[in-house]
Amino acid sequence: MELFSMFLSGAISWGIGKILDIIFYCNTCSEPNDENIGNKQSNFLECSNCHKVIEQYTNACDFTIDKSTKQIGHGIFAPKDYLWLWTCGDGLFDFSNNFLQIPYQHRIEGMKDRSVIFEAIFRKYDNDVVIKTFQDVLYCTYESSYFDYSIRTHKDTFKDEHKGIISVDARIMSDYRDVLYDNRRIIKPWNN
Repeated sequence: MELFSMFLSGAISWGIGKILDIIFYCNTCSEPNDENIGNKQSNFLECSNCHKVIEQYTNACDFTIDKSTKQIGHGIFAPKDYLWLWTCGDGLFDFSNNFLQIPYQHRIEGMKDRSVIFEAIFRKYDNDVVIKTFQDVLYCTYESSYFDYSIRTHKDTFKDEHKGIISVDARIMSDYRDVLYDNRRIIKPWNN
């Protein structure tokens, strides 16, 4: 889960379709990079020093920009592990493998002392049937805040556990719906 630290370098103006003049700092070599990127979209950024490339969703708006430093806040969602196991049921004497635990995590950068909302829809990839929807409020206590979560779903969700592919539509946003992250992840949790 990697994000570059990003700051506005030009005049403060943003909106759909606007080009942003930014400086981003590589999280590997700390080299500053000047770049022009699109706003309210995913951008591919490459460090001019070590050539590390990442895709980062950027939305420069009143909510995400720190007025004193001009840092643009960012967020990311990722599965915590690609090989998930069936876990035991809830009952005291229930030792069957009834539930699938799906771990995931967030990283929020540049949003210290602010709250964001995470929304996700977990679906079966083959037929788009919704497995679970999830929404939570995350309070960022640090410049780089990490959150670990998981959802559980019953084994009846999947007829064949070895063919389960999940798509996750995830968003991280402000309570005014200013989006920090918006993406669909395709996840295959089993070896076969």
